Amino acid sequence: MKKMNTLLLLGLVAVLILPLGLIAQAKAPDKKPELVKLKPDIVIHNLTIAKTGEKPDGTHQVRITVVLRNASTFTNCTGPFKVLLEWTQNPTAGFNYLREGGVAKLCFNSAAAAVATTTLTFDDEVPARQFKKYRVTADHLNQVAESNETNNINSVGYNNGSV
Repeated sequence: MKKMNTLLLLGLVAVLILPLGLIAQAKAPDKKPELVKLKPDIVIHNLTIAKTGEKPDGTHQVRITVVLRNASTFTNCTGPFKVLLEWTQNPTAGFNYLREGGVAKLCFNSAAAAVATTTLTFDDEVPARQFKKYRVTADHLNQVAESNETNNINSVGYNNGSV
């Protein structure tokens, strides 16, 4: 009988306390979701090559212009990163180092809908009757953690006469 009274008492307490807990839970403020840090996304926005001069032997002086931007749609900036320029006359044989350039930071401001771009230029020479293909890799040392690491490479070719 003593066990029965104890069980009834515990049941009665549970019936009285449970609604109080539900009321307290309903009044509790909602937890705010954790903020996810959004990453920048470096892209080669534009890549061009233009003849800037010609030597007496027919060699063309060329300028490779690379326009980079942060394609993120959220307010953020990249840290510093390097941009690699390589060249080849036979893409199946691989590329050769030509030069590197540096970018201090690249920002996107969603409040102002302002996309920051930066432009790097590299000069080279293409001998007469030769072809060169140039490949640009932004953030080639992976210095910036990006939302998309697969869109950092682009290439352009230049043909100086009949090859």
